Amino acid sequence: MSETRHSDSFLTLARYASSFSCAIASGFLYSLKRVNPSLQLEIGFGTLLAAILGGVVALFLWKSILEIAGRGEKRLSGAALRGRWIAVLVAAVLLFGSMAGSYWMALKDVRSSTLLEVLQGTGLALLVIAGIGLVMSRLIRLLNRDVPREGSTGEPEDPPSP
Repeated sequence: MSETRHSDSFLTLARYASSFSCAIASGFLYSLKRVNPSLQLEIGFGTLLAAILGGVVALFLWKSILEIAGRGEKRLSGAALRGRWIAVLVAAVLLFGSMAGSYWMALKDVRSSTLLEVLQGTGLALLVIAGIGLVMSRLIRLLNRDVPREGSTGEPEDPPSP
Protein backbone atom coordinates (compact mmCIF):
# COMPACT_ATOMS: atom_id res chain seq x y z
CA MET A 1 0.00 0.00 0.00
CA SER A 2 1.49 3.32 -1.00
CA GLU A 3 2.06 6.10 1.53
CA THR A 4 -0.53 8.38 -0.14
CA ARG A 5 -3.18 5.68 -0.15
CA HIS A 6 -2.42 4.86 3.47
CA SER A 7 -2.73 8.55 4.37
CA ASP A 8 -6.03 8.83 2.47
CA SER A 9 -7.38 5.74 4.25
CA PHE A 10 -6.50 7.18 7.63
CA LEU A 11 -8.04 10.53 6.68
CA THR A 12 -11.25 8.78 5.65
CA LEU A 13 -11.31 6.87 8.95
CA ALA A 14 -10.72 10.07 10.94
CA ARG A 15 -13.38 11.90 8.94
CA TYR A 16 -16.11 9.33 9.54
CA ALA A 17 -15.12 8.59 13.14
CA SER A 18 -15.18 12.25 14.13
CA SER A 19 -18.47 12.80 12.29
CA PHE A 20 -19.95 9.81 14.10
CA SER A 21 -18.67 11.25 17.39
CA CYS A 22 -20.31 14.60 16.63
CA ALA A 23 -23.54 12.78 15.82
CA ILE A 24 -23.45 10.90 19.13
CA ALA A 25 -22.59 14.07 21.06
CA SER A 26 -25.38 16.02 19.36
CA GLY A 27 -27.94 13.32 20.09
CA PHE A 28 -26.76 12.95 23.70
CA LEU A 29 -26.81 16.68 24.39
CA TYR A 30 -30.26 17.01 22.84
CA SER A 31 -31.61 14.15 24.95
CA LEU A 32 -30.12 15.64 28.14
CA LYS A 33 -33.06 17.16 30.01
CA ARG A 34 -31.74 17.59 33.54
CA VAL A 35 -28.26 17.57 35.05
CA ASN A 36 -28.75 18.16 38.75
CA PRO A 37 -29.47 16.43 41.18
CA SER A 38 -29.40 13.47 38.81
CA LEU A 39 -28.88 13.01 35.10
CA GLN A 40 -32.12 12.66 33.16
CA LEU A 41 -32.24 11.73 29.48
CA GLU A 42 -35.29 11.65 27.21
CA ILE A 43 -34.70 9.81 23.96
CA GLY A 44 -37.14 10.45 21.15
CA PHE A 45 -37.47 11.57 17.53
CA GLY A 46 -35.66 14.84 18.30
CA THR A 47 -32.66 12.91 19.60
CA LEU A 48 -32.40 10.97 16.34
CA LEU A 49 -32.85 14.14 14.29
CA ALA A 50 -30.18 15.99 16.30
CA ALA A 51 -27.75 13.08 15.88
CA ILE A 52 -28.30 12.89 12.12
CA LEU A 53 -27.94 16.66 11.69
CA GLY A 54 -24.80 16.71 13.86
CA GLY A 55 -23.20 13.97 11.78
CA VAL A 56 -24.17 15.54 8.45
CA VAL A 57 -22.86 18.98 9.46
CA ALA A 58 -19.59 17.40 10.68
CA LEU A 59 -19.20 15.53 7.36
CA PHE A 60 -19.83 18.78 5.48
CA LEU A 61 -17.17 20.49 7.61
CA TRP A 62 -14.65 17.76 6.81
CA LYS A 63 -15.44 17.88 3.08
CA SER A 64 -15.14 21.66 3.00
CA ILE A 65 -11.92 21.76 5.00
CA LEU A 66 -10.32 19.15 2.74
CA GLU A 67 -11.36 21.12 -0.34
CA ILE A 68 -9.91 24.30 1.14
CA ALA A 69 -6.66 22.44 1.86
CA GLY A 70 -6.60 21.14 -1.72
CA ARG A 71 -7.09 17.47 -0.78
CA GLY A 72 -10.74 17.13 -1.76
CA GLU A 73 -12.40 16.08 -5.01
CA LYS A 74 -12.07 19.55 -6.50
CA ARG A 75 -9.63 22.44 -6.20
CA LEU A 76 -11.03 25.79 -5.12
CA SER A 77 -9.76 29.27 -5.83
CA GLY A 78 -10.93 32.88 -5.72
CA ALA A 79 -14.59 33.46 -4.94
CA ALA A 80 -15.31 29.74 -4.54
CA LEU A 81 -12.61 29.47 -1.86
CA ARG A 82 -13.94 32.52 -0.04
CA GLY A 83 -17.48 31.14 -0.19
CA ARG A 84 -16.30 27.80 1.16
CA TRP A 85 -14.55 29.53 4.08
CA ILE A 86 -17.81 31.32 4.91
CA ALA A 87 -19.73 28.04 4.68
CA VAL A 88 -17.22 26.35 7.01
CA LEU A 89 -17.51 29.18 9.51
CA VAL A 90 -21.32 29.10 9.45
CA ALA A 91 -21.42 25.30 9.77
CA ALA A 92 -18.92 25.29 12.63
CA VAL A 93 -20.87 27.98 14.52
CA LEU A 94 -24.10 26.07 13.84
CA LEU A 95 -22.66 22.76 15.10
CA PHE A 96 -21.02 24.27 18.19
CA GLY A 97 -23.97 26.57 18.90
CA SER A 98 -26.54 23.77 18.71
CA MET A 99 -24.49 21.56 21.03
CA ALA A 100 -23.89 24.40 23.49
CA GLY A 101 -27.55 25.43 23.28
CA SER A 102 -28.71 21.89 24.03
CA TYR A 103 -26.38 21.74 27.03
CA TRP A 104 -27.53 25.16 28.24
CA MET A 105 -31.19 24.05 28.02
CA ALA A 106 -30.36 21.08 30.27
CA LEU A 107 -28.95 23.53 32.84
CA LYS A 108 -32.10 25.68 33.03
CA ASP A 109 -33.38 24.05 36.24
CA VAL A 110 -30.05 24.04 38.09
CA ARG A 111 -29.77 26.34 41.12
CA SER A 112 -27.41 29.27 40.65
CA SER A 113 -25.03 28.03 43.37
CA THR A 114 -24.76 24.64 41.69
CA LEU A 115 -24.71 26.13 38.18
CA LEU A 116 -21.33 27.73 38.81
CA GLU A 117 -19.87 24.37 39.88
CA VAL A 118 -21.31 22.60 36.82
CA LEU A 119 -19.95 25.28 34.47
CA GLN A 120 -16.54 25.15 36.15
CA GLY A 121 -16.44 21.38 35.72
CA THR A 122 -17.47 21.69 32.07
CA GLY A 123 -14.85 24.37 31.46
CA LEU A 124 -12.17 22.29 33.15
CA ALA A 125 -13.11 19.25 31.06
CA LEU A 126 -12.89 21.30 27.84
CA LEU A 127 -9.52 22.72 28.94
CA VAL A 128 -8.16 19.22 29.63
CA ILE A 129 -9.38 17.94 26.25
CA ALA A 130 -7.80 20.93 24.47
CA GLY A 131 -4.55 20.35 26.37
CA ILE A 132 -4.48 16.68 25.39
CA GLY A 133 -5.08 17.66 21.75
CA LEU A 134 -2.25 20.20 21.88
CA VAL A 135 0.17 17.69 23.41
CA MET A 136 -0.78 15.07 20.80
CA SER A 137 -0.30 17.49 17.89
CA ARG A 138 3.12 18.56 19.22
CA LEU A 139 4.09 14.92 19.69
CA ILE A 140 3.09 14.10 16.11
CA ARG A 141 5.15 17.04 14.81
CA LEU A 142 8.10 15.89 16.88
CA LEU A 143 7.85 12.32 15.59
CA ASN A 144 7.46 13.46 11.96
CA ARG A 145 10.25 16.03 12.13
CA ASP A 146 12.84 13.72 10.54
CA VAL A 147 10.51 12.22 7.93
CA PRO A 148 11.25 13.66 4.46
CA ARG A 149 8.43 15.56 2.79
CA GLU A 150 6.44 13.93 0.01
CA GLY A 151 8.31 14.16 -3.29
CA SER A 152 11.63 14.71 -1.54
CA THR A 153 14.65 12.44 -1.96
CA GLY A 154 15.53 12.79 1.69
CA GLU A 155 18.85 14.38 0.82
CA PRO A 156 19.60 17.78 2.37
CA GLU A 157 19.25 20.62 -0.09
CA ASP A 158 22.35 22.58 -1.02
CA PRO A 159 22.20 26.20 0.07
CA PRO A 160 22.04 28.64 -2.85
CA SER A 161 25.42 29.90 -4.09
CA PRO A 162 26.10 33.63 -3.69
